[in-house]
Amino acid sequence: MKCHVFIATTQGLVAVQDIELIDDSDVMSIVCLNGTAQSLNISNAYHNFVKKGSGIIQKDFGGESYRVDVSGNIDHGNSWQLGFYIAHYLKFHNLLGNGDPCKGDKIFCFTGEINIKDKSVQNVAHISLKLKLAEPKLISWRSQGFDTQFILPVQDKKEAQKNLSSYEEYYSEANNIIDVIAILPIIKNELIVKNQKYFLLKHMQANEYKNIKIIACLILLGVLFVFYLEFHQLKRVESSLVKFDERGITPDLYENKKHDFKPYLLAYVRKSAYLNSDFNKCDTAVTPVKIFEKNERFKSLDFEKLCELYFAAPKNTKQVIFFAKEGGEVINLILAKQGWVITFPNKLKHDLHYYLLSLADPITEEKQALFISEIEKSMLNHRVSYVSVSGILKRLSINATIFQHKMMTF
Repeated sequence: MKCHVFIATTQGLVAVQDIELIDDSDVMSIVCLNGTAQSLNISNAYHNFVKKGSGIIQKDFGGESYRVDVSGNIDHGNSWQLGFYIAHYLKFHNLLGNGDPCKGDKIFCFTGEINIKDKSVQNVAHISLKLKLAEPKLISWRSQGFDTQFILPVQDKKEAQKNLSSYEEYYSEANNIIDVIAILPIIKNELIVKNQKYFLLKHMQANEYKNIKIIACLILLGVLFVFYLEFHQLKRVESSLVKFDERGITPDLYENKKHDFKPYLLAYVRKSAYLNSDFNKCDTAVTPVKIFEKNERFKSLDFEKLCELYFAAPKNTKQVIFFAKEGGEVINLILAKQGWVITFPNKLKHDLHYYLLSLADPITEEKQALFISEIEKSMLNHRVSYVSVSGILKRLSINATIFQHKMMTF
């Protein structure tokens, strides 16, 4: 189940398609249109919304910088802030959809500005116009069986009720971010320690001092428990990794038999960005970097600094299939001592978003031909996504783990 986030604008609903962690302090956060290099006018405002001091995203979700892709233009104002914050929250929990809902998904539309200090939701302009433009889409989604809600600042409730007869059926109000999170699906087995203190203490009364002390102790115990788990997990991962030689990796990469091996990308990068066609620049001053997956995604890489790239998978991996989201050839990767060799072109005009399918049991040529045919159909319809790839694998009874990565052109 995924939750799809739409921003209500004076031009209609705009979907949040993806949030990519760039995590580079030298790169500003940016909002782009439909996966292209076209940045939107709100990019500078979004950068300030992310960074510590002026913003809130780094403080609540970590990371240095982000790229958000949206389906349409958002050219001014701050009413996108509530939707973007919730999109980051859902992304943090691997629940964010791509704006193309499937059966069982939930749809949320937002408008509202956030007060950074107290996380309250502030009213916005043109609320009636935004709601009227959104209403036909809401009705259509509801008729298709989707759980759909429009969340707006509580201060705008009267104006919305006055102009929309179906207000009670589709709309909810929020005083603050906590109200919005309460509407979202429950996140199980997760502990957001840095937010939990705010979420709990915000609604405590001053005379409940004893309860506050108890809660503070529980939070402290939770923090210690999380550190304990992270420490032991790190130890297990470190023990399952090979040691670098002077070129970056030892030949016995796959000799490790530990079951908790964590896949990673091994990238050979340079400090300076040159044209990728100048391969002599890769002969010296190349640094090997390991990039571990998080929720089956790898952190993006700067394409112009990239010389070589390998996918280090668990020992039982017998086949790895590569294909790009935007189209192109479906490739069986070759295994080298550093890992499965990921080939890429000399030059890129746009970001390269691609998938890696890791298979413990290789598939037959006949089944691979069926898979390629299904992927090519999806590419023609511009519908290649994690959800669509998962559906194809399920239909063809192919047992594979899907990993995603993006080479950024900036």
